[in-house]
Amino acid sequence: MKLAPIIIFFFLKINSGFSQTYDAPCSRVNEFSIERRNQNYPFNQSKKILFVSYKESIEKLESFQKKKSNIKTEEFIHGEIMSKYFKYLKYDYSRYDPDCFEEKIELNEDQKNELTDIIYNIGKNIETNGMRGSGCYAPRNAILFFNENDKLFEYFIICFSCNIISPSVTSFSFNDDCTEKISLLEDLFEKVGIDFGVKKAL
Repeated sequence: MKLAPIIIFFFLKINSGFSQTYDAPCSRVNEFSIERRNQNYPFNQSKKILFVSYKESIEKLESFQKKKSNIKTEEFIHGEIMSKYFKYLKYDYSRYDPDCFEEKIELNEDQKNELTDIIYNIGKNIETNGMRGSGCYAPRNAILFFNENDKLFEYFIICFSCNIISPSVTSFSFNDDCTEKISLLEDLFEKVGIDFGVKKAL
C-alpha cells in the first residue's frame, strides 16, 4: 500500500526535472566595437539583414511545391512547416520566396548595431551547466542574411516560445546560454515592428 505514494513522488520529481533550467543571468561581458562585431561571419558578408515572421499555411506549402518541389503535403505536421521550409531552402537558396513570409523588415544601421551588440557583448559571467528551452519546437521567426547581390546566403531560425535559435551555419554561436538574452532579441524584433511570433502574438 505504500508503493503508490512513492511512485507518485518519483513521477513528480521526474516531471519537475524536465522543467528546470540552469541558465545564468545575462550581463555585459564584452565591449566589442561596431567595427569588430561586423568583422564576424555572417555580418561581414551581409549587405542586407531582414527580421521576418512566418505564419504556416497549406496555401504557402502548395505555392512552394509548385516550384518544382518534391515535398509532399502529408509530410508536414502543424508547427513544423517553417522548419521544413528552411531545411529544403538550405540546399537551394535560390528557392527563397519573400511571399512565404508574413512580415519582412529590413534593419537599418542602428538596428543592426543593436543586434550585434546583443550577440557579441551580452552573455553569462558565471559557469553553468544544464539544458535550456521549453515547449514544443514551432518556430515563427527568422533573421535572413543577404549578400551584395541581394541573394540569401544564411539564416537564423528562431522559436521564441521555446527559447531556441537554430543558425544555418553550424559553426555560429549565438552565446544564448544566459536567461534574458533571447528575450532581448525578442524585444528587438518587437521594437523593429515584427508582431507575429513575438510577445504580442504568441
